[in-house]
Amino acid sequence: MRNHVSLIRERISTMRPRSQGAARVLSWAAGAAWLLAAWVLCAGSAGAQIDTAHRGIASNGLCGLALTSYPTCPKRIGLSATGSYGYLESVGPVDGAHQRVGGSLGAGAVALPWLALALRFDGRLDLHPRDSTGKDLTGTGDPRLFLRGGHAVGRDVSLGAEAVVWFPGNVAPSYKPRATTVDLKALAAWTPHQSPVSLLGYVGYRLDQSAESAPDVRRLRPGDRVALSLSDSDAVLLAVGASTYAVPDIDLFAELSLDLLVGDKAPPFAQSPLRGTLGARHFMTKAVQGELSATVAFNGRPSLAVDAPLVPLEPHFSLNVGVRYGYDPYVPPPPPPVETTQPVDEPVKAPETARVSGTLVDADQAPLPDVRVTLTVLGKSGLEPRETVTDGEGNYRFDEVPLGTAQLDATAPGFDAQQWTVEVAATMEPDTKRPLTRKGNLGTLRLLTRTFASEPLASVILIKDLRGKKVAGGKADEQGLFEFDLPPGRYVVMISAAGYRPHRGEVQIERHGVAILNVDMREQQ
Repeated sequence: MRNHVSLIRERISTMRPRSQGAARVLSWAAGAAWLLAAWVLCAGSAGAQIDTAHRGIASNGLCGLALTSYPTCPKRIGLSATGSYGYLESVGPVDGAHQRVGGSLGAGAVALPWLALALRFDGRLDLHPRDSTGKDLTGTGDPRLFLRGGHAVGRDVSLGAEAVVWFPGNVAPSYKPRATTVDLKALAAWTPHQSPVSLLGYVGYRLDQSAESAPDVRRLRPGDRVALSLSDSDAVLLAVGASTYAVPDIDLFAELSLDLLVGDKAPPFAQSPLRGTLGARHFMTKAVQGELSATVAFNGRPSLAVDAPLVPLEPHFSLNVGVRYGYDPYVPPPPPPVETTQPVDEPVKAPETARVSGTLVDADQAPLPDVRVTLTVLGKSGLEPRETVTDGEGNYRFDEVPLGTAQLDATAPGFDAQQWTVEVAATMEPDTKRPLTRKGNLGTLRLLTRTFASEPLASVILIKDLRGKKVAGGKADEQGLFEFDLPPGRYVVMISAAGYRPHRGEVQIERHGVAILNVDMREQQ
């Protein structure tokens, strides 16, 4: 083993510096070209108008670009499949290029307006140059679990957080509990509704234990170090991305991310993974998206010697092709076609029902999602009111509404309730862009009470000001939800439920804001 290590060190020391210098110049040139292309991408279509409620699907099935993510997503289920090819130039101590064929399958779902979950499985097959022990072909695979929460803090800005749990192994499939690695990220997005450009970013930290899944490090072949992509160091995570619509149904995006390795075994800054991505996404239908992107790694290449620390080593260049599918279970499917063919001796019956639909917007004509809309048919006893919520584009729809007069009621946090009537006719048109009026100086408290088993809990809520005066009160519904509009200020919230310990806390209400309070109640002993 000692002779083998000495031989490797000798080969590293005799590598031609000219080759390393050329690779560094090539990397910086690629980086400059990538930044120039990103600038042209963002500036070239500044006059376009897009629907900012539309979100592309990333490789994990949730909304986002290739590297960055939106804090909030429309209510839908997303499926994703991606294939890739990557190339890595020769890295000492073995001469020859590394090639990678990879793929991933992802599935994501928006459980609540502020909560999303996803699972992605990544697999890859690496072909490495022949080393002293012969041919080197490595197959690996590992799953990643995503938990994301976020909310809008204004008309154009949203903030959130995401936890990503990675379960690395040393063969495919395998699982080493000690190697479980966690990424914690703070997310932000700026999506102005009158601009074609959206900006995304995150900052976070990786608690990296992936090196625990490696077998004896000194027995790892150089190719295995590339394929496993394990690390002896934690990392500070930084990324920024931008997307824009250049032509109808085409979304262009550019991203830059850095995993700054930290710790006693961290390599020099120049060897921390730094990558850029350029891509295009085609919305072939409302549900199906196709994606093509290219990623370039700009960082320097660490040594693959047996006594060197484990450092992630990604392909210098990779090409990615993906297909995405998004399904919104909250939007009812279109009604089946009506068969109008009748026998010649029977008259064609006139339709007895029609569709009532429309779009709700704010004073600036921006669509309003998650507005609760109730429809009541007037003058016909025995018909129960029907209820729905607007989708990400502010649309609502009721099918098979009896002809006649119907009343519609719309309610949303921070807006005045609105009521209007419509005459339901067989040939009626959608009610387009009906505006809702914001409340004067009020904010909204949105409360969710649950048990520690995450089951909804119908509780009693009492709200007081800081002087102890009762301001509001009521009961949470079957889902544990309670909403109330309050003037700006700080309030004391007291919650009680039979068989559970009382809860007391404070909350700050901002003008036109939505304060979200989630409480898990403890059972009484």
